[in-house]
Amino acid sequence: RKKLKAGKPHITRTGREINMLGTSDQKALIDAGNKAKQEKADKFALTIWPEICVMYERGMSQSDIARQLNAKKVLNQKGNAWTQNAVYRVIQRMKKMGQIDE
Repeated sequence: RKKLKAGKPHITRTGREINMLGTSDQKALIDAGNKAKQEKADKFALTIWPEICVMYERGMSQSDIARQLNAKKVLNQKGNAWTQNAVYRVIQRMKKMGQIDE
């Protein structure tokens, strides 16, 4: 690391020359990955929202909504059973997207 910070290349045991650690634009790669994850989550939330919305508007608790979704064999984005926390995150995402008036 000291060599690289000083602008000198590091030579590995195999003879490969390394001029820097990571990529030249690490932050841009991380931001792009985070944006892709957020877009995927938004898309899934929009597809499941009509089903959750009916129960949410009836005043059901998040735990009850999760139980109902699991009883219907509806899977969450990762293909697992619903939890109260997963329902909460969908509701928060919908509020953020302006689908729910607070």
